[in-house]
Amino acid sequence: MSGVTLFVYGSLLAPSVLHALLDRAPVSLPARLPDYRRSALRGQRFPGIVPSAGAQTPGALIEVSRRELQWLDAWEDDFFERRRVRVLADRAGERPVQAYVLAPRYRHLLAARGWCVDDFARRHAPACAEAARRWRRDRDPGLRHTTAQSPPPPR
Repeated sequence: MSGVTLFVYGSLLAPSVLHALLDRAPVSLPARLPDYRRSALRGQRFPGIVPSAGAQTPGALIEVSRRELQWLDAWEDDFFERRRVRVLADRAGERPVQAYVLAPRYRHLLAARGWCVDDFARRHAPACAEAARRWRRDRDPGLRHTTAQSPPPPR
């Protein structure tokens, strides 16, 4: 696939959420984003990243098509700005990729605590995946999703 490499670090780490948005779960490669910190956002189930010297955010690299990137841009809404960043990938070394960075107008939502991917997977991923599935179905009625979950709370 000719596309874009994206660093994901929050709800997009959950294969069920990616599958709901893209109708597939891309293969991922572990990676780290230096000089950015991942934090919980007050009132949200998903995290944000912001520049922070010396910090490091764990995540993964996925390859998406240009069309899939448009879907992800729309899903991420105005909370995030897609930016070019440099990541350290376990097998690919340092490389430039795209990542969704918390928009400055939402930085007041940053919590002092970090964000736990395991906690998200256990407590919120199924509802988030269903919300994503419904969001995508509303925008692309011809899309067939192969899994169903319980009704979601608001994203």
